Amino acid sequence: MATCGSILHMTTRLYTSQEIAEVLGVNKRFIYILCKRGEIPHINIAPSSSTKPVYRFYLEEVLNHWRKKDE
Repeated sequence: MATCGSILHMTTRLYTSQEIAEVLGVNKRFIYILCKRGEIPHINIAPSSSTKPVYRFYLEEVLNHWRKKDE
């Protein structure tokens, strides 16, 4: 049975920038730089009126992207 990606995301935990930095073994600031450049899959959950981004991540997407980057 096929599963829609959006349904999968509804049941998958969102990770913070700090948590993703720890998993990847990099600095949290580096994660922010990658987000600004569009080089890592992320979601900005900050209100539209906010000037400061609040990034969240699906771990599986980030790990898949990170592995492909190294190939």
